[in-house]
Amino acid sequence: MPNVLIRKVPEEILNKLKDRAKSKNTSLQKEILSVLEEAANYDINETVRVSENIRKKLSSEKFFSNSVDLIREDRER
Repeated sequence: MPNVLIRKVPEEILNKLKDRAKSKNTSLQKEILSVLEEAANYDINETVRVSENIRKKLSSEKFFSNSVDLIREDRER
């Protein structure tokens, strides 16, 4: 397997990666490889499709009643 060298990694990012690796009880090397695999397999088209479905669902459903009507009704009591 080829090697990759990344220079000038900000300390903050390195510390976050170390923390992730530690929380998963794995090595920093394996965690970085996992992050790279996830990024390489990321499919923007799938994300767009899922987002569109969520948007359609949210726009077709009414989650909240009209608060103006409720306040007016409350005041008239």
